[in-house]
Amino acid sequence: MTDAKGQGRALRLLVVEDNPVEREFLSAALRRARSDPMEVTLAESLAEARTAVQAHYFDAILLDLSLPDSDGIETFRRMRADSPELPIVVLTVSEDEAQALLALQEGAQDYLFKGTVDRQALVRSLRYAVERHRLQLALERQTRRLSEHLNVLRGGFSRLAAGDLGIRISGDLAEGDEADGLTGLLEDFDQTVERLRSLSELKAQFSSMVSHDLRSPMNTILMAVSALEALPDESGEQERFLGIIRRKASRILQLAEELLEVFTIEAGQMSLTRSEVDLNQMLASCLEDLTPQALARRQVLQLQPLAGPSRVVCDAAKIARVVENLVNNALKYSVEGDTILVRATRVEPGRVQIEVIDHGSGIPDEELRRVFDLFYRSPAREHLAAGAGLGLGICRAFVRAHGGEIWALNQPDGGARFAFELPQ
Repeated sequence: MTDAKGQGRALRLLVVEDNPVEREFLSAALRRARSDPMEVTLAESLAEARTAVQAHYFDAILLDLSLPDSDGIETFRRMRADSPELPIVVLTVSEDEAQALLALQEGAQDYLFKGTVDRQALVRSLRYAVERHRLQLALERQTRRLSEHLNVLRGGFSRLAAGDLGIRISGDLAEGDEADGLTGLLEDFDQTVERLRSLSELKAQFSSMVSHDLRSPMNTILMAVSALEALPDESGEQERFLGIIRRKASRILQLAEELLEVFTIEAGQMSLTRSEVDLNQMLASCLEDLTPQALARRQVLQLQPLAGPSRVVCDAAKIARVVENLVNNALKYSVEGDTILVRATRVEPGRVQIEVIDHGSGIPDEELRRVFDLFYRSPAREHLAAGAGLGLGICRAFVRAHGGEIWALNQPDGGARFAFELPQ
């Protein structure tokens, strides 16, 4: 038998029994145990037992509940209060089984009836009590260690959520925990944070590249195009080629601006410049700006304005971007000659809804939840229009920053309906 204090030594037992006959029987039975050597110390009262546990180490206590200076469950409670770390097996008469059961509920390992227990059952009960208690203590230690690890991990996630990419937690382990399998979880956390830090640095470098190495040259190209357009066109082809250069450069510049916007959103640095604006007027201006694109495909842009007061408080530039993006998508994905409806309604006091409805091919049902994900491009609609998959993700960020929500649905008679709500 092994225990917390050593291996291969005799079990040290404290037998607390005031009846001399019972005491002698218990002592002899335990000392003659063949399976495990046992050292037995005897006590005739609770006071004597309490003195013994203060002076010596024991592996277990065999405790009679009826003693000269204590009786019933109070005997167990007082003994356990003095030695909470020791397993206790209680002795009682059959008439007091309720007291023994109560002791079990409060932490006793087992109970035996006096006068009926044989030597083999006595030894087995004490041996199992010691082993169960050892396993219980090991489980408690492991539970405490797990709780400590989880608290460290919880603190790490809290700091990570606050943007601290310098957080490392595996160094917070208590001495001796290095071999614990739970430490791998903390080490994995540190490795993940290190990868996030590397990705963050890479993103910052890419953002700088987009800002300086891409956007600046595109602005220079557009300025050069404007200068060339002012020169005489001797070949007759200059205007056509300059138009191609301008369109492609504008598209690259737009992509650079969208990427920078994504970086700002993901970094939590997007800000709103709110002001009171006329929603109907803003919608009309957006449609007017997109009318040339609609006419090129013989499409009609129709506005159904908000009835009643139409003043809203918002970042007008960002909400206009949302409307323009949704209408531009409707123009690209609907058929030639289609009518695209932009409708504003008051859905409840203090909230307005803006819808953009087309009669195109619609969106596959399985993609409706993904169309607002950054960089997502629909495989079913990719051939209809090029893009980086940023526009709708930026729209969602703009709308949510205003305390609103945006979604997409398919029309029963064909086409798609994009809608978003804003507080008025």
